Amino acid sequence: MSKCSRSRLVLAIALALGAAAPVFAQGTSAGIAGQVTTADGQAVPNAAVEVLHVPSGTRTVITTDANGRYGTRGLRVGGPFTVRVVAEGMADKTQTDVFLRLDELTNVDLELIARTTELEAVTVTAAVGTSVFDPNN
Repeated sequence: MSKCSRSRLVLAIALALGAAAPVFAQGTSAGIAGQVTTADGQAVPNAAVEVLHVPSGTRTVITTDANGRYGTRGLRVGGPFTVRVVAEGMADKTQTDVFLRLDELTNVDLELIARTTELEAVTVTAAVGTSVFDPNN
C-alpha cells in the first residue's frame, strides 16, 4: 500500500469515527427533577421523594437538599410515573401520570402543606341544682 493510500485510509477511518461519535453520545434514558416547597415558598429539606415507574413497579427514592431540590436520572422513557414526597410534619403529596421523554429532564415541583391534627370537641353538661360532692360526707 502506498503512502498516499495509507494516508487516505487513516483519514477515512478518522472521519467515519468522528461522524459516529454523536450517535454514541445520545442518551437512552430520562430523568425527573424539581423542588419541594411549602405553600409560602419555603424550601423543604430532607424530604423523601419516591419516583415510581407504574408499569414495572421500579422505585427510586431520593432526598431533597437544603434548598428542597431533588433529581434523578437513568429512568425509563415513557411512563406513567408517580412522584410522591413525604416530609416530617407535612401532608404527603403525590403527582401522578408523569411521562418522560428521551434524554430530557422533566420538572416536577411539589408544594406541601402542614399536617393538621383534628381535635374532637367534647361538651360537658350538668343538671342545675345537682351536686357531685356532698359536703356532709
